[in-house]
Amino acid sequence: MKRRDKILFCMAYTFLNMLFRHKEGIVFLQKDSSRHYGNIPCVHAALGQSVHSMIISDREQKPRNAMRLARARVLVQDQCSQMVSNMRKSSGTVVVQLWHSGGWYKKVGYDAPRPGYDLESERQRILHIHGQTDYMVISDAKLVSSYAKAFRLPEQHVLPLGLPRTDSLLARKKEEDRAFLESLYPQLTNKKIFLYAPTWRSDRATGVRRQPDGPDVAVLRQELDEKWAFCWRSHPTVRSGSVPSGWIDVSNLAQDFCLSVTDVLVTDYSSILFDFALLERPCYLFTPDRDNYVARERGLYLEPEEIAPGAVAVITEELAHVVARGVNVSSSLRLRFMSACDGGSTARVVNFLQGVAQ
Repeated sequence: MKRRDKILFCMAYTFLNMLFRHKEGIVFLQKDSSRHYGNIPCVHAALGQSVHSMIISDREQKPRNAMRLARARVLVQDQCSQMVSNMRKSSGTVVVQLWHSGGWYKKVGYDAPRPGYDLESERQRILHIHGQTDYMVISDAKLVSSYAKAFRLPEQHVLPLGLPRTDSLLARKKEEDRAFLESLYPQLTNKKIFLYAPTWRSDRATGVRRQPDGPDVAVLRQELDEKWAFCWRSHPTVRSGSVPSGWIDVSNLAQDFCLSVTDVLVTDYSSILFDFALLERPCYLFTPDRDNYVARERGLYLEPEEIAPGAVAVITEELAHVVARGVNVSSSLRLRFMSACDGGSTARVVNFLQGVAQ
């Protein structure tokens, strides 16, 4: 976004905000990756006609969208939003963060300054990104205090209502989804699905997010039997077309669909494991670059072994052996981090938004 466009958008919002003192309705601010995270589409659809609401693209900082934001009683986002970050919102408007990550693993908010940067400038950057959030929706009541500290919010403004997208995940039918998957990829028929779904890494030189190296798929094929098929799902913010050779790329398929058809999930520092834990199937952590990730990307609240004891590997051979043993920590993950994700999250979020929007 050009600096000139940002300035014009903020000027338009400030002017229109003075005109529209009566606030009404809900505006969802959707980034490209929001469709993959799923919370915004779920809640918007469930609201129906009960409250005037609309979805607008976070990219489109245009006068008509400045007017929509100026009139809105509630702004909803599922990660940081350029629009909210760049403007000084009205006191009559409430910003609700439907946080896209479940659980509690890698550092977030004010706890996650970028390594190698001046600490005070990083605090100001994070304040710019998150400083206008009024309420945050999370996955478990046991995490309220932690999220309140990480985002500098009163504990009563951190709402353990659950992640709306998990409702659709819990409602999916694996048999029907597998049949559809096999129609798309006939080579997966009667195979056990091993899904690798990592988080992103950053390229300091270009600022572009990239894939990690991942496990060696040739070693996995050698160590595990022929019943397995190996699929890769890129993080939603990583450019498509960069999956290493030898993997079946399912990055274009919806997250809840991919998790529904998966028998075993492997990730690294991604919160996707908390969603998958709701299905009570085995998930594993592959963390060969843990020290480098902490030093160059962001810190961790919990070590991988604290998250998934007995289900962590740092080389591919070890990962294959752990998978073959069938260690399953999903029940523990669900109880520790996802207790509010019980199939009723969307209804609770809708009820809250309706109350605020009145």
